[in-house]
Amino acid sequence: MARRLVVQLQSDLDIQAAAVWYEDQQSGLGLRFLDELDVVSRRIVDNPRQFPCVDGNVHRALLRHFPYGVYFLAESEDLNVLAVASASTARYMEEPQLTTVPRPDPSW
Repeated sequence: MARRLVVQLQSDLDIQAAAVWYEDQQSGLGLRFLDELDVVSRRIVDNPRQFPCVDGNVHRALLRHFPYGVYFLAESEDLNVLAVASASTARYMEEPQLTTVPRPDPSW
């Protein structure tokens, strides 16, 4: 059985919104975005494990010429796309950066 990419409804809406935004910026740029997304999608289907895990079992495939990543689960023949997000909004998929705030010196 061949693998198939299953894109969630919200991810599909995000893809269409990004394509429209790029097309508004420059004629033809939205189509280039969709073409590049298609190339990455085929690479995911061909070999999903080539892309690194960024959170548990969630893999990330980056687009080459656009600041977007495809976040997906590769646990069965169905490859479930959880999000297609720009690098600036995709931080929720990665582990949070924890910082330690020093406590004030009690002798003050």
